Order: sequence, then structure tokens, then C-alpha cells
Amino acid sequence: FVPSGKLKKQQLREGKFVPGDLQLAYNNLMTEGILVFETSPDYGSAMASKKLSAEDILARCIQEYEESDETPLLIGTYANQLWQRRAGGLTSSLSKSCDRMEVSGVEVFQVKSLGWLPSGGLVKGLTEAVIDLGTVNYVGVKNVAPIRLRRIAGKLDAQGVQLTTNTFEFSLTNRSNEKWIQSCKTLGVIPMISNPLGGGLASGQYTASNPSGGVAGEAKFSFATLEKLQPLHSVLETVAERVMTRLTRELRD
Repeated sequence: FVPSGKLKKQQLREGKFVPGDLQLAYNNLMTEGILVFETSPDYGSAMASKKLSAEDILARCIQEYEESDETPLLIGTYANQLWQRRAGGLTSSLSKSCDRMEVSGVEVFQVKSLGWLPSGGLVKGLTEAVIDLGTVNYVGVKNVAPIRLRRIAGKLDAQGVQLTTNTFEFSLTNRSNEKWIQSCKTLGVIPMISNPLGGGLASGQYTASNPSGGVAGEAKFSFATLEKLQPLHSVLETVAERVMTRLTRELRD
């Protein structure tokens, strides 16, 4: 990310981008009906003093989007550092995030993995955000394993609040959290999957026969890694070809 100025050719080849590129990306996503944006005070916090944190940039994108009748669905993420595990810290952080993004509230507010530490303060804060303050419609967690998920869901339920989401990583190349999905289903929690394309490994773009993925520069993944995934990439290619054939036929008809 380059905060200002015009990009040189070398920077463009390296994939660098400026704030205006983010506005274009936001506009395209909204136009195509992709309305969910997950953010946090932690994202881009080093540039918060320059009003270039993720929340500051998102506020600008929302304001400058021409189709103003379309509003994004915002998911806020609470950092919940060791010194922030209190109800007041959570509700204060949420209010400040809303002020930065210039919105009255967010659709979902989630807290990161609770680890082994007590969660009473966070549960109280989430409850207050929904019931007392009305600054969030739904509450969720991030990277919470099944046993802890069941416990926090029970604590929230006792306060009259439904745990709605659990965000965690899962993809065709990383299925270690597969049991987490079943746990979510059992509890009526929506699994929000992050990194679904495995950083590109599960996209079909990078393969043993095309390690660079058609992008100039150093290969993103080693040949040894890509070679192990050859069967997966072969199936992805087959599926893509079948879908393309079907869409072409439907378009012709």
C-alpha cells in the first residue's frame, strides 16, 4: 500500500496500490452485489494518524460511492487485547469504530479467539452492544474452537443474545478446521470462512505446470508444494471446463 503519489512501473509490477485503487475495488464489489466488509481498528493502525487506517478508508469509500442507496454490511472485529477484556473496553471500541466509519452501527461485531482467559467481560460487552446501545445487530467470534464456542454461546444465550457467527480459516488446501463447521451447525452458528482460496493455492491459478500463475516476478509457491497439489488442481481445471461448457451452451440457447 502506497499512501500517496503516483505509482511507478516497477511498483505496478510488484502489485502495489494507492487509496484510489481501493475506491475502485469497493465500487466494483458493491456494483456486483458483494456487500460484506470485515474491518477492525487494528487494520492499518500504523496510518491512523494520517486518516489512512482501514476504517478511515472504508468511510471515504462509503461516502464517495455513487449509488448511495446501496449500503454495505459491516463486520467489526474487536482486538480484545489482554488489557481490553472488559465490557467498557468493547463498547468503547465499537463506538469509536462507528465514529471513524461515520455509521450508526455495524451488522456484526465479533471478538477474536478468547484463548483460555475468562470471557465474562466480553460477553457482557457484546450483550450491552446489542440490547442497550443498539450499535450492532448480531454478535460473533473469530477463530474459536468447538469447546470454547459452545461455552460462549451458552453464556450469551443466558443473556438473551444469540451467537451468530464464527470466522475461521478453511479451504480445499487447509481442511484442519472441518470439525469446526459441524460444531457451528450444531449450535446454529454461521461459519464465516476466511482465506477460502488458501492464499491462491486452492484457486487453480498457481500449478506445478504454471508456478508463476501468469504473474511476472518470483514464484509465489515452491514447485514441491504445487506438485503435491497436482490432483486437486487437475480436478479444479476439469470442473472449470465443464462449467464453461455449460455456460456457453446456455448463452447460445
